Amino acid sequence: MSSGGSGSVSRGFVYDTDVGRLFIKINKEHKEDMFQAELESLQIIHNTHTIKVPEPKMCGTLEDGITTFLVMEYVEIRGRDNAEAQRNLGEKLANLHLFHKDSQTQFGFHINNTIGSTPQCNQWKSNWIEFFRENRLKFQLDLAKKNNPKDNEMHNLGAKVISCFHLLFQNIEIFPSLLHGDLWGGNYGIDNKGEPVIYDP
Repeated sequence: MSSGGSGSVSRGFVYDTDVGRLFIKINKEHKEDMFQAELESLQIIHNTHTIKVPEPKMCGTLEDGITTFLVMEYVEIRGRDNAEAQRNLGEKLANLHLFHKDSQTQFGFHINNTIGSTPQCNQWKSNWIEFFRENRLKFQLDLAKKNNPKDNEMHNLGAKVISCFHLLFQNIEIFPSLLHGDLWGGNYGIDNKGEPVIYDP
């Protein structure tokens, strides 16, 4: 066993097993719902065969009833700065985004997830304007209001944005796309074969 590093929410460990090397994330704050969402997200992206992700194995809770875990394939990350690999990353992400173009008609996901430790609502909506306004802007604004009830200026400004948000997207066709959902510089890398890898959706 070796430490695989720690993120802002969970700790990671690498284990050598009889089925190969595995990466296991551990959280001591009973985050099984969070890990279940990550497992299902990884599995759906993995099944598209458009871009590499660590293949998820299982998640669960230990006997203490508090410590939760997520098991996945271990992928050795060699870096992020290879220009050719970044171009390849862009092409593979485009293929991922187009994967459900002709079959998916609604916006959302079948399970809610988190961004870090912040909950994120993915309730299905029939159009993107409604989805982004209600499930992203308003949901996060309401959380901020709950956590910081005295900041009326933020809430009032946010409400103004929400009220006119739809005007920015008039006469624009928006179709559902399968997304990573939390893609930034810390959630992708290049493996030892030079292939781009995304993780922590």
